[in-house]
Amino acid sequence: MSTPPPSLTVTARRTADGIRLELAGELDHETAGGLLTAAREHLTAAGDGPGPPLELGLAGLTDCDSTGLAALLRIRRLVDAAGGRMRLEDRPALLDRMLYLTGTAAYLTGTAEHRTGTADYLGPADGGRDGAAGDCAPADRTS
Repeated sequence: MSTPPPSLTVTARRTADGIRLELAGELDHETAGGLLTAAREHLTAAGDGPGPPLELGLAGLTDCDSTGLAALLRIRRLVDAAGGRMRLEDRPALLDRMLYLTGTAAYLTGTAEHRTGTADYLGPADGGRDGAAGDCAPADRTS
């Protein structure tokens, strides 16, 4: 019996100052390990000193479960430990929704509110726009 192909492809390409990992397919319990491996390889290749920026291109992401989210959180911690930066580019609405519902949007998108720890999040300021970095809306604290 043959094994079905992985439901996530990760393609690496160099950028001017780092690397971009393009994801296409489902980021889930079966595929999260492959993404973690690719990210670790990028960080290991950087050697000593601050890690170069890591961009994750997510336009081709079709699904993300809790294990996929855990992989993104783990990658962010690895990048932080290496002194690098991580950007989630071209996020699909399904991922933005998960990030906002789980309270991880600010941490994973690197918004100013995360760095200062001063806001709660309701979702994108424009009601669901895809893909813009840093589009978190602080909760209304006047009520």
